[in-house]
Formats: sequence, C-alpha cells, structure tokens
Amino acid sequence: MVAHLKKVFPSKITVIAEDREKLSAAKDALVNESRQFVTSSKLFVKSAMESSDKMIENMAICVALLNRMTAIGELIVLRSSPSEPVVYLVEKLKEVALAYFYTVEAAQKVFGNKIDQPEMSTLMQRATALATSLTSLMRTLRAMC
Repeated sequence: MVAHLKKVFPSKITVIAEDREKLSAAKDALVNESRQFVTSSKLFVKSAMESSDKMIENMAICVALLNRMTAIGELIVLRSSPSEPVVYLVEKLKEVALAYFYTVEAAQKVFGNKIDQPEMSTLMQRATALATSLTSLMRTLRAMC
C-alpha cells in the first residue's frame, strides 16, 4: 500500500486536477476513515489483550480501513498541487501502516496468554506507538484541510 503511494507521488506532475471540491471531499474522507481506524485499532488491541474471538474480525476491519485510507491518500497525492505538504501525508500513512503491522505482530504473540505475561507489555508499547503515529497523521490532516 505505502510503496504504491511513494511510486505515485513523483509521477503526479501531469495529473494535477483543479477540482478543489473533489480534493476537499477526499481530505474529509481521509479524516473520517482515520477516525474510524483509531476506534477500530483500539478495539483490536482490547480484543487481543482479552484473547477475544473478535480479534480476527477487528483486525480485518482495521486492514480494510488502512486500504481505504491508502486509496484516498493516493487520490489526494494525485490531485494536490506541488506546494501542498503531501509528502508528509505519505510518510504519516506509512508510519501508521508500519505501527499497525508491529501491533498485529505483538498481538499474535499475546493471544491466549494471561494479562501479566511479558508479551503484554510489548503489545502495549506497540499500541502506544500506533496511537502516536495516528496522532501525528491527524495533525498532518488538520494542517492540510
């Protein structure tokens, strides 16, 4: 997902659209999807900590949201003028995707374990890193809107 955004960014020079309404709608959609991802990722971490049967379902929801966020990010990259900070958007989306990957990796290790296991602290560290990257993404989105 993220690698595709990095490929699209340099080739967008001839694709820039003047339709600001569509760009604004795409930015709003990315903000909404990002907010939903914040909620869904919290549910994912909670379900992993509780070894809930909902963990896989919550993970699938998060992956679907990440895919939509990446697709919308691509639209924004293609429709933005060169002066806009879209490079930051690509980097922030990459950070979120990587942080989520590491959170999923940690969640797999704790599933079925008791709350006092050392792996739980790794999951909490990964979840904190994910929250930090999401906060940074939301700041970038506010600056762009």
